[in-house]
Amino acid sequence: MMVSESLVRSILTLKEKSSGKSTNLPLASDAEIIEVERFLGFELSDDHKFFLKNASNIFYGQQDIVYVGSANFYGNLQSVVEEARALGLPHDWLPISVENGNYYCVCRDGMVRYFSLDGEADESWESIADWVDRVWVGEACS
Repeated sequence: MMVSESLVRSILTLKEKSSGKSTNLPLASDAEIIEVERFLGFELSDDHKFFLKNASNIFYGQQDIVYVGSANFYGNLQSVVEEARALGLPHDWLPISVENGNYYCVCRDGMVRYFSLDGEADESWESIADWVDRVWVGEACS
């Protein structure tokens, strides 16, 4: 697995800022990620897998992070994907966070894009690490 150093640093910063607070949901396992990839019909990037396995249960700020797992709570990736696609989310965009019915999504090229109920928005970040730093950590600190 080739994970970007910037994502590793960003998640370490996020864990420090959150003081170890987490939701009661377990982090994604390899088996659960494989199941989700079958559901989606394509493989997740190494950075996305690392994010799911190391940060998807961190409780910090206002972000409702989409999780992968068997628990049937709001925020399960498969349910969120079905809901968002029904609203017009492009097929190759995957929600990583839900905010007031809008979605932060990782795209196939690694960029994170914002999808609002009004359709595509112009907001984007060059990577999951950039999004973690500027949105998840950045907004919580402001």
